[in-house]
Amino acid sequence: MGLNEILAVANVTITIIGVGFGALAYMEYGKIRKLKKELTTLKEELNHENSLIQNATQKVIASYHATEIDSKIALLEQAVTIYPSIYNGFNSLGYAFLEKNEKFKAVNAFKRAIDNNPDDKAGYFDIATAYCKFGEYDLGIEYLEQAVKIDKSSLGDIKEAPFYSDIANNPKLIRLISSN
Repeated sequence: MGLNEILAVANVTITIIGVGFGALAYMEYGKIRKLKKELTTLKEELNHENSLIQNATQKVIASYHATEIDSKIALLEQAVTIYPSIYNGFNSLGYAFLEKNEKFKAVNAFKRAIDNNPDDKAGYFDIATAYCKFGEYDLGIEYLEQAVKIDKSSLGDIKEAPFYSDIANNPKLIRLISSN
């Protein structure tokens, strides 16, 4: 093979390699455009969610200053409607219902708080508070048991709970404390 033929083969090979790199660059550019579009969409979604969180948080904070219980409940219901997993939304709503002596609604609110944060002992203590307030001590203690399963430090918190004096001599509670 002569020099001209070798140069022709080299040119063809280099051209094929160049076209391959060009095609690869074009495909990567397409991926980058798609990724940019996905990031823009994600940014828009995060901005929207942030707006919902801020709106719901403002309502929860406003509820802390509401003097009328129905106004407090309305604000908290708005907050959890806007953003159901808003921090302390369902817990606060449950306590507002407790203040109004609406056991069923309080318990349901506390259950929603637990659904949103199943690994947080606070929700279990809150629902135990509700049950104990209405004299259902065994149910309250069942939720305390769940709190202890989640976080052993709950044992120390039980004696500080507002309902403790009402249940201190309950055999189920005594077993719970002594078994841990």
